This record gives sequence, C-alpha cells and structure tokens, in this order.
Amino acid sequence: MGDSELCQRIVCDLESLLRKHALLESFDVILKENGAERANRSPVYVVENHLGLESWCVVPVYTFASQQLHNCYDTDKLIQLTNVLLLLNPELAVAWNHRRRLYLQRNLGLRQELQLSQLALSRKPKTAEAFFHRKWLLGQEMENYPLERRQAVLHSELQLCDTMASKYFSNYHAWDYRRHLVREYVEGAPLIIESELQRSKDFLQSHVSDHSGMAYRQYILLRVNSRPLFQTELQFITDLIHTFPGHEALWQHRRFCVLAYLGLLKSADKRFRWVIKDHKDPSRVNRAMQEEQVFIRDVLRAGEYWQRTLCERHIRWMRDTLHIDLNAEASEMANGVALDDGADRRGQLPPPRERADPSGDGD
Repeated sequence: MGDSELCQRIVCDLESLLRKHALLESFDVILKENGAERANRSPVYVVENHLGLESWCVVPVYTFASQQLHNCYDTDKLIQLTNVLLLLNPELAVAWNHRRRLYLQRNLGLRQELQLSQLALSRKPKTAEAFFHRKWLLGQEMENYPLERRQAVLHSELQLCDTMASKYFSNYHAWDYRRHLVREYVEGAPLIIESELQRSKDFLQSHVSDHSGMAYRQYILLRVNSRPLFQTELQFITDLIHTFPGHEALWQHRRFCVLAYLGLLKSADKRFRWVIKDHKDPSRVNRAMQEEQVFIRDVLRAGEYWQRTLCERHIRWMRDTLHIDLNAEASEMANGVALDDGADRRGQLPPPRERADPSGDGD
C-alpha cells in the first residue's frame, strides 16, 4: 500500500470513529514508533471514549490532508480532511472557515461541530479559534431554542470552561468564552449568576495565581454589584493573602475589591473598566482605610520579604490612586521592615514573582 493510500485510509478511519462514537471525551497523539505491523492495523482507535492517533503517522497524515485541502471541492472529503487537520492543529483558521461554510449549507450538525471542537480543545485547551467556533455555533442556534434546551446547552458549555481552565493555567480564552456565555445567555437567570459566584470562588481558592480566573470573578461581582458582597469579598481575599503569601494576583484582586467597595467601578457592556472618581461617602472611605490599616499591619508583622514588598506596593497604590494615606505607623513599619530585610541584597537574585499554586495540578 502506498503512502497516499495509507494516509487516505487513516483519514477515513478517523472520520468513521467520529461518527460512530458520539460521546468521545478527548483526543491525543499516542507515542508509538513506526512498527512493521502498521499496514495491517489502523493507528486510530478509541479506548473508553478517548480517541487516539499513533504518533508515527501524524506528519505524513497532516501533510497529506493539507495538500488535499487546497483543491478539494467534495463535501464529504472536506469533512474528512478538516477532521484530521483540526484535531492535530486546531489553530488552522482556514479549516474552521470550511467547517462554518459547510455548517451553513446544512452539511454539518451542531452536535458534530461541538464534538470536534471539544476534542480539539482537549489536546490544546487554549486555542482561540476553537472557542470562537463554539461561540459562532451558539450564535447561530441558541435564539431558536426553547428555554429548557438553552439552559442545558449553557450548563454543558460552562462545564467545558471548567475543564479547560483547569487544564491550562490562566487560560484567557476559556474565561473569555465563559464571560461571553454569561453575558449573552444568562439574562434573567439569577440562580446561574449565584452559581457562578460560588464556582469562581472555589476555583480561586485552589488557583491563587490565576489572573484570568480572577478577572472573570471580578466581572461576575460587578454583574451583581452588591456592596455587602464586595465587603465579604474583601474578607475572603484577606484570608487568601494570609494563607497563600507572595501571590501578586491576590493583591491585584484586593485593589479591585477596594475600588468596588468604595463605588468607584463601572461595568461596561462587554467588559468592565475601572473609573476613578471623587469619593461620595466619607464614612465608607474612613471604614475602608481603617480596615486596610489593620490588614497591612498584620501582613507586615507576619510576612516574608516578597509579601512585604507586595504590601509596600499596595500602600503606594492606596496613596497614588485613591489619595488615601495610611497612618504614619503603618507606612514607617513598611519602610523599616523593607529596608532591614533588603539591607544586604546587593548581588542577589530578586525574589520570584509567583509561586506554584497550592492545587498541585501544574498551574
């Protein structure tokens, strides 16, 4: 069997398995050296809803599919070729464009496209093109669905976002897609917003350096826009900073909480922007200042060098951004401790900006 015939057989085998197994959960390339028996056995297989392709055939099959795609006008063959190309390289925009054209022509179904993009993301979970394809698909169909089906699709998509955010640290595209889902399809569903508050909180507790996850939580907090909630969030972030010292993302989230508590943030239609304006409630400003003073003193007494450095930055931010000077005692303590601790640091490497997440999952 020639190389072209072998590659064509592999492409057909892959398409057949995709059609046969509707509940596939993931796709990956399986390390396998070029064996003599390769011509007698397909290198594509499914084990417990996991699709695999042996590594020895990746380059020849991908090259074959790429070359065939350029002059292909047959619908069935286009589907087969783009299956292979997108599973191996989900960033290939031209292949997604072919899929969208075929979808509009009713040659592909929603389940088929959601399955392919999910499998592509299972191998490369930060692929913007795959998330955009799902966004486009839902934009074509969701408005025609009854409420019950819309909620079922939304629940499934939120679960997908959970999985992809856990697979890749600070997965901006997963969190941006989640924000899109909430913005477009959660109107008038307070229970979902309440659930998102809890889910994002649980995620932050085990991913304390994930800036993208925190930005999403900030979006949800602004959607609710409750002053008691912002005050509770300040206490929550205080506990995290004490429990997991030295994570800059937590300090940045604290600044958001301070601004939100003071009523200095506005939410735009598609993204929130920080709007700093004059204080309108002196009593709330005084209360926030007192709480920050207590928090800073506790950090400076117990914190290590990098934690105290982050605390110093927070003091300067309060002064420069909010024009709130913490009392001299806290400022002097910050300056004194930082100077003492950094007295003999010439020639030493700077402290690490981030630590490994306590989740232990590779974040």
